[in-house]
Amino acid sequence: MAAETEEVLVLVFGGGGARYFKRWPNGRLEFIGERDSGLPRKTSEMVSDRQGRTFASAGGGIRSPYEQKHDPLKMEKHNFVHQLVEELDDSYDRNEFKHLMVVAPERSLGEFRSIVSDKLRRAVWREMPKDLTKLKLHELQERLNEFIGAWRPRSRHKKFADPGWSVT
Repeated sequence: MAAETEEVLVLVFGGGGARYFKRWPNGRLEFIGERDSGLPRKTSEMVSDRQGRTFASAGGGIRSPYEQKHDPLKMEKHNFVHQLVEELDDSYDRNEFKHLMVVAPERSLGEFRSIVSDKLRRAVWREMPKDLTKLKLHELQERLNEFIGAWRPRSRHKKFADPGWSVT
């Protein structure tokens, strides 16, 4: 595949933020930046301690707790993924990368897949459904190298075949 011989943008993201790496054709990973999502760690940091109250439409002034339709933290995470996709679309349009590897928790990866544009979907080279956002930078690079190394294409030619892999 062309991504084996070209630079690849590696995006590692989750609710806490995103980290960007460049994977060079020789397999070396270079950290190029990070972005904090700005999200609080708990929903309670986003909303007041007590729910608001509302009057019932019928019933002579009966008040009941007001419940939000959506979890505010989930909505902020959703907005963060949208922002990442928009930034990636812009970067792709500026030819800053040709191939993309996405590493995110399963739920975030599903959200990414549901909103990504067709051109960016075609640029996705690999996906890794793991939450690696809490790892230190050197640990993250080691895990990414392990994953990329495990996905090396196997040769169809006998003289280049892996030991233990039979070619028929």
